[in-house]
Parts: sequence; C-alpha cells; structure tokens
Amino acid sequence: TPIAPTLRQGYRYSALPAYDGNPNTTDWPVTEIETLEEVDAQAQVLQELQSTQYTYFKNQQQPLTYGRVEEYTLTMNGLATTTSYTYATRLSTFANDDNKETVLVTTQTVTGHDNSATNIIKKTTTSEHSLLTGELLLNEDEEGVRVSYQYDLLRRISTEAVAPGTDHAATRHYHYVLCANDSDRAQQTFITAHGLATVTHLDGLGHPVKEQRDHIDEIDLKKSFVIQTIEYD
Repeated sequence: TPIAPTLRQGYRYSALPAYDGNPNTTDWPVTEIETLEEVDAQAQVLQELQSTQYTYFKNQQQPLTYGRVEEYTLTMNGLATTTSYTYATRLSTFANDDNKETVLVTTQTVTGHDNSATNIIKKTTTSEHSLLTGELLLNEDEEGVRVSYQYDLLRRISTEAVAPGTDHAATRHYHYVLCANDSDRAQQTFITAHGLATVTHLDGLGHPVKEQRDHIDEIDLKKSFVIQTIEYD
C-alpha cells in the first residue's frame, strides 16, 4: 500500500515596528516566508513543494498602507506568481446624497504564468470595502465586470447585483427569518435574478436541515417543493 508523503508547513516571521502615531502599540510579528516541504521519517527535507514570500508597506508617513501586504510571491516548480496590492480611499462608486460613505479601494495585480517562464499572464481586480464595517461593497474583475453588495443591519448580505447601475443589471436578493419562539425555525431565502426562490431551513447550530424551491411546477411557478432534507448525527 502506498504511503502518503509527510508534509511540513514552515513559517518565518519578522517584526514590524510599532506605529509612531499610537504610543500604546508594540512591535508585532508578520509572516515573512511560508514553506511547504516533503520530509522523511527523520524530518529531513526531501523536496520543497512551494514557498511564499511576503513584503509589507513600511512607510510610517503613510498610515493608510503601513503594515499592509505590499506583495507576496508564490513559487512552485521553479515558477513564480506574484500578487501585489495598492490601497487608496475615496467615496464609494455608488455614493449619493443619502450615502457618502468613504471606502478602502484595494487594487490587486496578479502576475503569473501558464506553466512557462516566458508566458507571462497579468490580471488586475479592484475591490471597495467599507471603512465603517469592513464589508465588501464592490468588486470589479479583470474583465471590468462589477458586482455590488448591500447588507442589512445585522451585516448579512441582502442584495448582490452584477453590472449594477446599468440596463442589464442582474440582482440577487437574500432574506432572513430569525427565531422568536421555541417552535420557530430560522430560514434564509435566496431569490435569483430570474425570480427563482430557494428557502433553506436551519437548525439551532446553523446547519441546513431542509431546502425548498419554487419554479418547478410549470402550472404554478410560485408553488414551493421540498427538494432535500438533511439529518445530522
């Protein structure tokens, strides 16, 4: 019977100096190098499978970026993939008179390969996170496709829209039901852009126990059917 290889995860840390603008902080460790190795029974390294090296913004005169990841490089099979970041703040893309929220804009650039050191591939994505809650508000991929997110007062996602603000926007909606009585059961309803509704019933531990879906009966599209039930030991 083949024996599964023994793998060892290794970490090396460095210390970033405490931020000068806050006298109550101290130096804190950050991951500098992370490795995955195959080892033998004596814990001797047979081969390094992959390594990841991190660098951080260290200019304390720029408190927005200080201590954040600047880039990390993942090396596998002798080929490197580098992911770099830039950060900025601005008004939300969909800011209006009623909502002038400032967001953290993160631009991520991935420079990789197609199993060849000469075939370089680069992709850039942009995201906006609320400075108030930290929640993701907008994501834009390398093709320029935008997805926006809205949340309820409990910071649960309530609306997810692809191509928001355009004539061909597609919106998903999420609704939640909490328990007020012992006999109640928490529910989550997910409604697609085409109006198809899926209701998931949850137990007291948050596990799904039943799922219902409409748009099954062609005569009555709103009629809901149980499509699965789940039991746990």
